[in-house]
Amino acid sequence: MIKNTKLRNSNYHERTDNLFANWRAQSLKDGFNDFCEDGLMFKGEIKTTQDSDEVTYWYREPGNEESLWENEPKRVMFLNKDVNKNPNQDIREWIFRQNETDIKALIYKNIAFWLYGLLNIDWNGIAPNFNDINDSKIFTPFIDKTPIAYINCKKESGGSTISNYTLAEHIKLYKDFLRDQILLLDPDIIICGGGSGLIRVCFFSQKVA
Repeated sequence: MIKNTKLRNSNYHERTDNLFANWRAQSLKDGFNDFCEDGLMFKGEIKTTQDSDEVTYWYREPGNEESLWENEPKRVMFLNKDVNKNPNQDIREWIFRQNETDIKALIYKNIAFWLYGLLNIDWNGIAPNFNDINDSKIFTPFIDKTPIAYINCKKESGGSTISNYTLAEHIKLYKDFLRDQILLLDPDIIICGGGSGLIRVCFFSQKVA
């Protein structure tokens, strides 16, 4: 079913940034100093920057993602746990790889596969065959041009692992901010990743919501 786009709101980045200003301020009061922004992924030009150790990082500038999202009949949002050792990053800049070559990290390849499959199911409910799309020349350019929302429940940068207890505590602590971020983006499909189902159960339960 295609939504009535007249009911959709624009200025997603502006509204998200206003929300983050209050969210970050509250996080600082709570003793969290490594707030990471996320949301509607940028679709602009890919550029590079270097840190003090001359390590090159690739990032994407804002582009036409708001208009793409505005007119996408099937909006897909990925609701994840937290980000690993990237304090004070804006995840919206990420290109899901370390350079302009193909996506190789399994987590981001899976996101690309799921996105491609969900947006290419035919009218008979048949999704593309995995073997047909398991080609970086297919899924990498697809995720580059397709609007996608990527949100972490825990905005504070963490480590390689996070306990379900810590994740649940952050969801409960910032549930109002998190709910507002999801509502302003108004996705059609939300894929809850990680936590053995905890994100879906904890955030979308009556007790939390």
